[in-house]
Amino acid sequence: YTMGFSNDFTWKNFSLSSLFDYRRGGYAVDLTGLYVDPVQILEDTTMSNARFGNYLNGYAAYVEPAGFVKLRELSLTYTLPRSLVSSLIGGGDHTLRLQVSGRNLATWTKYKGIDPETNLTASQFQPQRIAYFNNPQTRSIVVSIGLNR
Repeated sequence: YTMGFSNDFTWKNFSLSSLFDYRRGGYAVDLTGLYVDPVQILEDTTMSNARFGNYLNGYAAYVEPAGFVKLRELSLTYTLPRSLVSSLIGGGDHTLRLQVSGRNLATWTKYKGIDPETNLTASQFQPQRIAYFNNPQTRSIVVSIGLNR
């Protein structure tokens, strides 16, 4: 199953918003690991050799649990006092917000590949959870200033 948990906290002129995603169950196939383990390009060749040896002996060594918790969104906003904004801009009833936002900031998972939400075909309608040199979801941090007149 999949679920999300969001929060909005406000204290004085500060506002903090967050969104966590949680997925329990499911498996992903790490074909990237199957490709790189035999050529020993990873830092831990002992682990790579053991995993590839298990695969050769018939074990599903590259099928891993794909459950996770992700910090999907985090946003901190500060709204300047109206009196300060009025003196800076020269009158009027304005609001000025300073905001820092982040997306895909952290992932907690037992999956050893890059991203447990991986999808070889990039189709959102048929999630296959097969990793083959896929890129993880983009992490971004944005700083913004908003003025309301």
